[in-house]
Amino acid sequence: MRTELAQLTDLAAALTAASGGTAPTPVELAELLWLAGRMEEADRHSGPPADPPPESPPPDPATGDAPAPHPQPPTPRTPPKAPAPSHRTPRSRERVPLYMDQQDDPAGATPASLLAPAPPMLRHPLPLQRALRPLKRSVPSLTGGRVLDERATADRIARLGAHPSSWVPVLRPAPERWLRLILLHDTGPTMPVWRPLVRELHAALAQSGIFRTVTCTARPPTAASSIWPSRTTAARSPSC
Repeated sequence: MRTELAQLTDLAAALTAASGGTAPTPVELAELLWLAGRMEEADRHSGPPADPPPESPPPDPATGDAPAPHPQPPTPRTPPKAPAPSHRTPRSRERVPLYMDQQDDPAGATPASLLAPAPPMLRHPLPLQRALRPLKRSVPSLTGGRVLDERATADRIARLGAHPSSWVPVLRPAPERWLRLILLHDTGPTMPVWRPLVRELHAALAQSGIFRTVTCTARPPTAASSIWPSRTTAARSPSC
């Protein structure tokens, strides 16, 4: 008996030959096997097909008598259909009609947003985070944060030999990320299409832990000021 690994290898080879040389992925093989199991289970639950009705035996040539026909079951009577109402039934409240722009709608209905699921625009954020990993460096903090330097404190106590009541800890600047990132995007008329990509990119960069802060800043396409916002402007800018 062949092993399951050999059967799986033959299945992958057959799918590769049928698709013109493109080998299926492990996920596609797993989904195919799962679907085949579901189809077999559905076939088992449906049961064997019903047997056809027995055919009547042919007449006996010696006697010339035809066999008695099988009695037919009575045909159920179909109740008469109710006449269709003359008036139209009101629409269900669960149904939400769709409208065009309010200017083109003669009824003047108020339009509402319709949310629909969409695939992610940044499908593979991990390669991007790995490519930016060399920028993940730590430098002494310049904002005044201090932490205890245990090695320097122990060395100072050993050199001075003072009483524990006069021990003084040695502090050093706290480490922090080297770079601060400002994600700049414009607010032009074509930008709403790319806004999901900006949000996904902002989330991937913030979750990477490479930068000290990741700020999302929107700038109008015809801004008269400098394109690079200051730290104060970036801090007040709304997120993506």
